[in-house]
Amino acid sequence: MHDARHQYDEDRLRDLFARGLDAPADDGFTDAVMSRIQRRLRTRKTVLTIATVTGGLLALGPAYDLSLAFSNAIAQATAGWGETDWLPQYRVLAMAALTAILAPVVTAILDD
Repeated sequence: MHDARHQYDEDRLRDLFARGLDAPADDGFTDAVMSRIQRRLRTRKTVLTIATVTGGLLALGPAYDLSLAFSNAIAQATAGWGETDWLPQYRVLAMAALTAILAPVVTAILDD
């Protein structure tokens, strides 16, 4: 039943478009709407990028403090283990990598 109805609709649409009707004149309306949509998208992406960069810069202080606390916790947790003395030394690098990974994710979430 569904296939027959679907085929009927397809046939009607094919007949409608086969007539070769002239496109209605829009006096530039379509171009104006499309340029406005493009402008809004460009503005939105710019604002989201600026907000993400600003938020990331503002989060550097607390992130550095967290990395210090985290590296101290790692140093205490791994004390006495062989070959783990280097872990706390890379706290800034680890936080920078985490920020670089999370920034596009946050931007994508905000964009939706």
